[in-house]
Amino acid sequence: MKKILLIAMIALISASATAQDTTHYSLRLGLSLIDLPQNKRLVPSMTQSLELSNNFYELSYYGIYRLDRMVLRRSRFARKAADYALGLGFAYYGSELPIPFGVWAHEEFHRSVLSTSGIHSKNGNWIGTRWDGTVFGVSDQQLTGLKKNNPSGLLYSYVAGVQYETMATKENVVNDFFFPAKHTKAPLYLYNAWYVWNYFRFSTGALSDSVKIKAPEFESRFDNERDFAGADLTAWANDMFTPDRAYTTGRTPFPNGEGVNRRIGYSDLSSDAQRFLSKQRTLSLINFINPAIFMIERIKIGRGFSFNVFGSYQPDTFRKLDIGESADEDRRNKAARCCE
Repeated sequence: MKKILLIAMIALISASATAQDTTHYSLRLGLSLIDLPQNKRLVPSMTQSLELSNNFYELSYYGIYRLDRMVLRRSRFARKAADYALGLGFAYYGSELPIPFGVWAHEEFHRSVLSTSGIHSKNGNWIGTRWDGTVFGVSDQQLTGLKKNNPSGLLYSYVAGVQYETMATKENVVNDFFFPAKHTKAPLYLYNAWYVWNYFRFSTGALSDSVKIKAPEFESRFDNERDFAGADLTAWANDMFTPDRAYTTGRTPFPNGEGVNRRIGYSDLSSDAQRFLSKQRTLSLINFINPAIFMIERIKIGRGFSFNVFGSYQPDTFRKLDIGESADEDRRNKAARCCE
């Protein structure tokens, strides 16, 4: 754990220092109206999804700030406590709403990566769709072709969702450092860190196996109406450690329906994939190393100088040899070829 914390402090720390803007803003909103070439595919870019989500959270937390000051006028401590409690509850429950909040943006990040491979999909957490936190409209055949022709694209499409939570925190923390706000979004940072860790916790336990069995009862019999990934992180580890295996190989047939069950349980993974995923669960704790979670947006050193430091972890895409799992095997193969 000490090694992990050392890596966090050296390699994953973001720091900023500049002449300070002492103005405290009520609201700061921004949106990129056009982002090419992504918008050519009629899909918001990651930047646009992140900005739109941040704007909705900005308005919401400002509303909580104003409400608390109307109700709790005298006690500063009570207002701060109410800000955090209501903000945390809103982050947990409000993020599920079918408008540009956390789950919507999480799914848009998935869709953005899929679109770069020419795969059209739909957001299942949007007004007028299904409000079920999915990305649907993708067939098994398309996923099979994606793994065969662009395996890195498939792997990235899985982890792009949880990258949203990390990027949302980073963007807001940096903005609040340079442009202090009257209201705090600290509860959102805590929620985002917990969300990523909790997703890894789910993915490295028996619950992922139970969901794999029970979830198909509530899913469509048609493959293009089901969530494209099932469970993002176990699918990520599974396809990462089986780069030469077809997408459908190893996945069980979907009960009473088309195609395969896209959900992968932890017990379905190889021992190497399980160890790798468990390590990522531990690394995800780095996201809790963030003073902004405790409403510390700036660490001041003297007059006119301050900085902020925070840890940031997000999963990425790798090829099998990149993570060293088969380095010995690769050396043995090279030696064998030399001796033929």
